[in-house]
Amino acid sequence: MVLREDLPEVGELVVATVVEVQRLGARVTLDEYKNVEGYIPINEITSGWVKNIRDYLNEGKKVVGVVMDVNKNLRRVTLSLRRITEAQKKRKLVEWKRTQRGYKLLEIVAQKTGMSLEEAYKRFGRRLENVFGSIYRAFEEAAMNPDILRKEKFRGKWVSVFVEVAQENITMRRVYIDERFYIMTTAPDGIERIKECLSGMLSVLEKEGYENVDVHVIYEGAPKYRVRVIAPEYPLAEKVLKDLKESIMSCAKNNELEVSFERVVEE
Repeated sequence: MVLREDLPEVGELVVATVVEVQRLGARVTLDEYKNVEGYIPINEITSGWVKNIRDYLNEGKKVVGVVMDVNKNLRRVTLSLRRITEAQKKRKLVEWKRTQRGYKLLEIVAQKTGMSLEEAYKRFGRRLENVFGSIYRAFEEAAMNPDILRKEKFRGKWVSVFVEVAQENITMRRVYIDERFYIMTTAPDGIERIKECLSGMLSVLEKEGYENVDVHVIYEGAPKYRVRVIAPEYPLAEKVLKDLKESIMSCAKNNELEVSFERVVEE
């Protein structure tokens, strides 16, 4: 797995491994970041009184926490376990496991094309993350639609290998539906308002039962945004899409935006 070299932001959910349990807290390392340590104060472990910290934490345990403070000089963060919901924890763990799986598949592509994992990530992995949201999601998209990489203007001998690896290894049944969102405004800060509403609508994914659902927002040129919902089954995908539309309509009403929708049907 290619570790991130930057630092997490306050409010971000992270996966961490406990390395030392102390009397008043626990030291952890962040699994997704390079050389970043964390500390969980005892009063941030649970909302109740902690009589024995080892009833909750032990060395080697994986935890999901929210970043409360970042010390850039020491590359150290303070985490809280009690300030996130169970649904958020589940979703973050699912996301983390899928990230790991994505990098393992990327390593296979790298080996087949004579590259190291790090080289493959630098050459096309980082851009895959930018376009699809994650490496694993790129594999899912390629498994469902072998032409998607070329449509997104990816080029190179690795593309056919990537599709081959995707089709051989992505066995979980996943379906998707696309809806085109038309979002218009005449406000001077309209772009920021649109970004705020699009970002805010993704919070619906924190609902219980939505842990295995992904949403990908693709900018197609003003005023069009394609929203793809990927889920294990169509009824769930439709339910999530309904929630997304309700969320953005509510936000649009408060921000003087005009929103309309159109179902996208692949030819």
